[in-house]
Amino acid sequence: MSPLELQTRRQGDFDGYTIYGHMYKFHGERRTGWYVTSVSTSVESRQYWVEHDQFHTVVSHIATPPTGANRFDIGEVTEVKEVERTVIARAIEQWTREYHDKILAES
Repeated sequence: MSPLELQTRRQGDFDGYTIYGHMYKFHGERRTGWYVTSVSTSVESRQYWVEHDQFHTVVSHIATPPTGANRFDIGEVTEVKEVERTVIARAIEQWTREYHDKILAES
């Protein structure tokens, strides 16, 4: 798998969930994905890899030796409760739009 390059980091509160998102680009590719943590008062925090509107299981390895790079083991597509899926999708849509607006403003 190609190394990942962090593009943006965001967080926000959406309908009772706190969502933390890190958008990564695969080095040398146009492919991007979001490493997302979803936290609510009613359930434990959950992590997902979200790419092309598909939610995958994910295991993160932060600051992996010897390079100190982040690595993610992206697993199979997983089921997500509709309310949580909707909240995360809305956060990602908002953050992606803001990221692209910022890039366009800088060019």
